[in-house]
Amino acid sequence: MNEFDDIGEGAEGVEIPDVDVSGGGKNPLKGVLTALIVVLVLAFQALGSHFIVKMLFFSKPPKAKTAKVKTVAKGEYGEVFQMPGIIVNPIDTRGTNHLLIDIGFESTDSKVLAEIVLLEPQLRDNFITFLSAQRIDVLTDIKMRERIRDRIIEITNYHLTRGVVDKVYFIRYVYQ
Repeated sequence: MNEFDDIGEGAEGVEIPDVDVSGGGKNPLKGVLTALIVVLVLAFQALGSHFIVKMLFFSKPPKAKTAKVKTVAKGEYGEVFQMPGIIVNPIDTRGTNHLLIDIGFESTDSKVLAEIVLLEPQLRDNFITFLSAQRIDVLTDIKMRERIRDRIIEITNYHLTRGVVDKVYFIRYVYQ
């Protein structure tokens, strides 16, 4: 037997005090409060993630936009749809000048104008590409505007499947 085997005595006769490991000196309410906070935090995270997942993955898809024709005026031949705010920098201006143009499309068939509304991003892109490739002398020459109108009608009718555009109007044509 060795000297450390004696209960209650350590090395060289030092007594080891009895330690209460049950936490008898601490407040029991503190442990309950900590557990309650942990449960509330976990419940909040679970509820939040439930709603996030529900909104992201199980929400109804947005309704498809129905094409509404913006009728500006009733012309002699048909309705007119306006595509405003096309701004381009002509090819030889190096960004110092620009052309602002609002285009009106006239057609006797309202289905054509509804299709133009649906194709507006593609048509705008094609008009910007066409107009920005023109020189200043072409864009400022009044005689050339009729050719520009004809080319815009060609570009538009190329994309249309439900009919054709009868006329194109320059509602605003500003070169600065």
